[in-house]
Amino acid sequence: MTTSITSESIRRRISGALFAGQSLFSAAVILSFTLTSIIAADLSGSDSAAGLPTTITLISRAALAYPVGWILDRFGRRLGLSLGFLIGVAGSLVAAWSVINGSFAGFLAGAALLGGSRASSEQSRYVAAEVYPSPSRAKVIGWIVFAGTIGAIAGPSLVEPAATLAENAGIVEFAGPFLVAALMLFVAAIV
Repeated sequence: MTTSITSESIRRRISGALFAGQSLFSAAVILSFTLTSIIAADLSGSDSAAGLPTTITLISRAALAYPVGWILDRFGRRLGLSLGFLIGVAGSLVAAWSVINGSFAGFLAGAALLGGSRASSEQSRYVAAEVYPSPSRAKVIGWIVFAGTIGAIAGPSLVEPAATLAENAGIVEFAGPFLVAALMLFVAAIV
């Protein structure tokens, strides 16, 4: 695909928005899933279920990759990415509700939605590449991947403050990371 965007300022604005969105997305996902295995074992009553949410996330991510690509092609990049991030908001809220109410099935549903949102997020690097000419595409893809790395580093450091915030609000502490993740994903969708 050849790019039709000729203005460097527009390219930078698009890649900057994608960079910010990907950083927020990655931090939110890592934040929300840092405690997933512990929560899964607790909610299910079995240590053998600890890996189930992560498996469901991976399956959902793979299953929604093609439909997300179709949405991006059919309805546009901005709508497709924003919709994916909003699916992540829903997944985070479902997971938080499930932690508060002790629902393992609900927690798995939240994990599935978060996995589906990752299918959308991973398209950010290709969206950035589409707006640059061929010689610059590898560099901009690298920047978007780097944005995810920034989020992956920041995410775990937010777990304790998010849990403390929830506990201070009278909510189950392990719901806090999911609530903060929902907020971050919402901001990423807006960006």
